[in-house]
Amino acid sequence: MTTRFALPDDAWADLREATKIPERLRRPITRAGLELNHLVPDSIRPTVEGTDADPAVPSELKVEEITGDMWAAAQAVDDVTIIAFVEAWSFGDVTLAVLGDLPGDVFDALLAECRRLNEKKVDTESPAIEAAAPA
Repeated sequence: MTTRFALPDDAWADLREATKIPERLRRPITRAGLELNHLVPDSIRPTVEGTDADPAVPSELKVEEITGDMWAAAQAVDDVTIIAFVEAWSFGDVTLAVLGDLPGDVFDALLAECRRLNEKKVDTESPAIEAAAPA
């Protein structure tokens, strides 16, 4: 199922539910996220509430701590996330090339909505998975 999301200047995008993103589009998100994580040194990795993370680690990265490679990797995560959620849009083919040509206000609105949708988690604890786990 998709939902039509209104964008600036009468543009639109049909967005998939997070649980309906095909695996071939989920894998690039995972790959890009792993590449980003690999670039962030442990000394500046943000803490996650409710974990055993070192409280001395800052909760947010400072601009001066972000390298060009880290920035590019973060943008890659955003780009493949948008492509995964968008099934169709008023800009023609859904490709990274077209995404890079979107007007800034359209890109920003689309990114914000895809991030919001991405916060919905897929239920990975099913009886089939639990039954397959070693005892």
